[in-house]
Amino acid sequence: MASKLPDWKDITPEELYPAIEQIRRTFELSYFKCSDITQKLCYADLHPQETDARAAAAEYVPVFLLYRSLLGHQARLEFDVLLRGGTPSGIFKAYFDAFCKGMETEVHRVFKELLKIGLANGKNLRLHPVEWTKTHLKMMIASKSRVVGHWIKEVCDKQIRSKPIETKQDFEEEIFWRTWRAPKLVYMRPSGPNFPYNAETAWNREDEPRTRKLLEGFSEKFVDALEFSLKETAGEAYIQLAKEGKSQVRKPHEAPSPRANTPRPPGQVSSGYPQEFSRQARALVEAEKLRARRELAEARNQVSSTYGPAHRIVRTLEDTSSECGWCLAGRHANWARSVSGMLTKSAHRQMSFSGDSRSKPTITMDTIRMAISFLRW
Repeated sequence: MASKLPDWKDITPEELYPAIEQIRRTFELSYFKCSDITQKLCYADLHPQETDARAAAAEYVPVFLLYRSLLGHQARLEFDVLLRGGTPSGIFKAYFDAFCKGMETEVHRVFKELLKIGLANGKNLRLHPVEWTKTHLKMMIASKSRVVGHWIKEVCDKQIRSKPIETKQDFEEEIFWRTWRAPKLVYMRPSGPNFPYNAETAWNREDEPRTRKLLEGFSEKFVDALEFSLKETAGEAYIQLAKEGKSQVRKPHEAPSPRANTPRPPGQVSSGYPQEFSRQARALVEAEKLRARRELAEARNQVSSTYGPAHRIVRTLEDTSSECGWCLAGRHANWARSVSGMLTKSAHRQMSFSGDSRSKPTITMDTIRMAISFLRW
């Protein structure tokens, strides 16, 4: 279960409030721009018969050309391939991915701005500047998890607002659009991995429970993409600070962490590695992990489903680094089994998201060993 994020003011000195508030405003504005540009163009391409939508979208084309240039070469190629396919499912995926990529670029930009502030005021922070920056961005990303669903609704349909608002239910419908139902095209290939595209049923609607699961799945996918980008950016920041001799940034009067006096299991050091691992060995493993993650990020762009099983496996392994230390020493017999359980739950969620509730996926021990080998543990 994910830990609850603090309020941003809880980790920020009061004198930094104005600067952080401005950065949060720029993040909100960038989100609106990325959302608005991709939503208007996606709706127009999904509804070519609507001349008004096409005319309105034409005003966004010059802006989108600039937006598109910021996404990176591989992302632009994938966008063009999906759009040329011409299917509603491909069009939907093209713009959803472009939306995600645009926000990944914004995460990288905001991270650099926040880190400069954190480094300049490190003596007044309770967290390392990189962790402080990550926490701020995690809060900003989390705030957008629920509004992704509205983007999906607006690229697929136009909300009819002819009925006057007379009751609480009318008001909630106006705001949340709860009667909306998802078309099957959002999980057909290439948008989803399991269901082939069928032009005859692409615009058929799902029921309310399935619609809710689909929207939750896309929101989770959006957040995962941004958090993966954040994790990569933070890792590179740690390396750069280490090169500059700034890896230890703390308050001169900072008291030792309460965890510092907590007894550790025999043979384990604070980083989660077995005691047999020297400092040099741990540094080599961390360097190999970073290189593997970079290769994974590059490999993601070579496949149609960016966040597939390999991505989920690697994320789970990365998020259980201390358990991996025990596994390396052969002292935690149940580690692989617990990871298998987590991965199986993740696979179940993915199946529900893609519309295939009949499959009962499992992650085998061989799959886990393959993932460990891939990460060069």
